Amino acid sequence: MFIPDIKNDGHDTGVAYASKWLNSYFAPLMKDPAFMKDMLLVITFDEDDKSTSANHIYTALYGDSVTPGSVSNDAYTHYSLLRTIEDTFGLGTLNKNDAKASPIAGIWR
Repeated sequence: MFIPDIKNDGHDTGVAYASKWLNSYFAPLMKDPAFMKDMLLVITFDEDDKSTSANHIYTALYGDSVTPGSVSNDAYTHYSLLRTIEDTFGLGTLNKNDAKASPIAGIWR
C-alpha cells in the first residue's frame, strides 16, 4: 500500500501535481512484468471539490485482471473495494458495512 504525502496526494496542490508524482513513481513499476504479475493497482483520488454533498471520488483499477478501457457507472464505496478483495481471496466479510456492499463488477476479464 502506497500513500502519498499531503503534497503529492493533490490535497494542497491539485490533480496535475498528484498526477506528476503518480506517474514518476508508478510508471516504471507498471512496465515491469515481474512487479505487475498478479497485481491490481487501485488508484483513488478523493479530493472532491467539496461544492456538492455527493462527494464523488475517482478510482481507477489497473492490472491483468481488468478489461482494458472498461468503465463502471455503478455507485461503489470503499466498502465495495473491501468486499471485492474479500471475495477475491475467499476471506468472508467482517460482518459490518462490507457485508452489505456490492463488490465491484463488470470490469473483470
